[in-house]
Amino acid sequence: MSLLSKYIKEVEQDLVLNDFNIKETQLRLPAKKHFWVARLIEAKRDLQDLIDKEKKMTKVLSAKIKEQSPVNLTDKTVLNLIDEQEEIASIKEKKRDLTNVVEYLEKVEKIFGSMHWEIKNIVDLGKLETL
Repeated sequence: MSLLSKYIKEVEQDLVLNDFNIKETQLRLPAKKHFWVARLIEAKRDLQDLIDKEKKMTKVLSAKIKEQSPVNLTDKTVLNLIDEQEEIASIKEKKRDLTNVVEYLEKVEKIFGSMHWEIKNIVDLGKLETL
């Protein structure tokens, strides 16, 4: 299971609202916000680490390819050869996945930021129903 799928399932459980759990949800909302913001920051940090790792590997592989080549290669050719390397392809795939996770968590942060309005609306609706 990917990290994104895992987070989607966890957020889905955290966003369940009904008449029976409204007070508990409201009381736990700050902790939930903190939890998901922390996951967002972790994902951003991991993404930056992957970007740095890719840059370092690109430099090392570029120097290695230029050194081993019997002819002078253009920078574009070297970059194309580097992109074919398994390590770089793996890093790029992880970067793509983490970018999706970061984007998702940024949206989750906005959802939790506006959740207090949803709770208020549910409470107001309950008041109207009792009138």
